[in-house]
Amino acid sequence: MLGFFMVGAYQEILGNMHNLFGDTEAVDVFVFPDGSVEVELSDEGDTVADMLQYVQLDPNTLLTQFRDQVKNTGLDDALQQQFLEEFEAGLYGYTYLEDE
Repeated sequence: MLGFFMVGAYQEILGNMHNLFGDTEAVDVFVFPDGSVEVELSDEGDTVADMLQYVQLDPNTLLTQFRDQVKNTGLDDALQQQFLEEFEAGLYGYTYLEDE
C-alpha cells in the first residue's frame, strides 16, 4: 500500500475556498497489529455545486439553462441525454479527480 498524505499547512491551503476547489476529502487510516489496514472516510469534500453556491451561482439554474440550450441543438435525443448526464455528473461531483 502506498499513501500520499497532505497534512498541516498544505492541507489547509488546498482546502481553502480561494482556490475554488474547496475542501478535500479526509480519511482515517487504521493499521492493526496483524498488519491489516482499514481506511475510513471521515470527511467528504466539496462538490462543484457547493463551490458555485459559494460564489452566488445556483447549480439548478445552470443545469436548467444548459438543458434548454441542449434541446435547441438539433442533436438526436440519445446524444442530448448523454450531454445532460455528463454535465449533471460534473456539477454534483467532487471538485478533485474522481474514479468513474
